[in-house]
Amino acid sequence: MPRRTLDRFLSRSGAASRTEAATLIESGRVAVNGRRVFDPGQWIDPDRDEVTLDGERVTRTASRVALFNKPRGVLVTRHDPQGRPTVTDTLPAPFSDDSALKPVGRLDQASAGLLLFVTDTDLGARLLDPEHHVAKRYRVKLRPAPSESGLEAWREGMEIGDSTPTLPAEVEVERLGEKSGIVTVTLVEGRNRQIRRMAEASGAEVEWLVRTHFGPVELGDLPPGEARWATAEERAALERASRG
Repeated sequence: MPRRTLDRFLSRSGAASRTEAATLIESGRVAVNGRRVFDPGQWIDPDRDEVTLDGERVTRTASRVALFNKPRGVLVTRHDPQGRPTVTDTLPAPFSDDSALKPVGRLDQASAGLLLFVTDTDLGARLLDPEHHVAKRYRVKLRPAPSESGLEAWREGMEIGDSTPTLPAEVEVERLGEKSGIVTVTLVEGRNRQIRRMAEASGAEVEWLVRTHFGPVELGDLPPGEARWATAEERAALERASRG
């Protein structure tokens, strides 16, 4: 295994997120070969060095990725003061028992579909980094039916109240009726409530929204509220996409 910085090793092991790891190290709770270390950026050799957290040895574990079909109405947070259902409440076992799993980004409460969880927070950060342009695909029902000129604005990039226009989106029309329409939208950025804000700017409203793909991984027939482990091929594909 190649050399890693101490905070990255703790993150990859699932002991803590990288930010949490830095705090643990700086507070003196981490030792390397029996000596306390206070620098998160210190290099270690996981094949030779022994790392302990509060006196307990930290062992490297294989990176894990889980796919979850988030139901509508569920918040992507650990705890909600208002008592609304969260992904922590909804994830089935054994995923709910794996405290090292962290969600990759968010889906708002009213949205549903594919949500990734990873133990490697570096991988999660790279998948969300706009410079890597990892595409996410959504199936969306709009009311009223969008006009072709409105959808063309989505394809070209548009103002939605941020400092810069959106990046061009891929939009495929599945069905356009008199009162509503269904489209597939692919984004390479992840602004807050982006599709809903694009719809509002076009004079439409999102009736429902389901994320079907995150980069090379697809939701498929995974039922709402269920989760599964990513295959080795899917994990490798996500790694490649995150470095694109």
